[in-house]
Amino acid sequence: METRRGVATEAVRTAKHQGADEVGLHVIWLTNAVDNVASCRVATKAGYQPHPTASGTEVYGDGRLHDEHLHRRDI
Repeated sequence: METRRGVATEAVRTAKHQGADEVGLHVIWLTNAVDNVASCRVATKAGYQPHPTASGTEVYGDGRLHDEHLHRRDI
C-alpha cells in the first residue's frame, strides 16, 4: 500500500470543515491507538493538538483494550 500522499490528512481537514459549517461543531476530538503512529501523524498534520494519553479506553479489532492518543481541534 502506498502511503504519505496526504490523502488521510486532507480527509481529516475536510471533515473538520464539514463539522463546523454543516453541523455547527465547536470542538472535534480524534483518537487513535498509541501504536498507530501514522494516524497520530495525520492528526498532528491536520492541526489537531495532542492531549494526554487515555489508558485502556477502546477495544479494537483484536479484542483487546488499547491506550489511545487524544487530539483536539477547536473550530
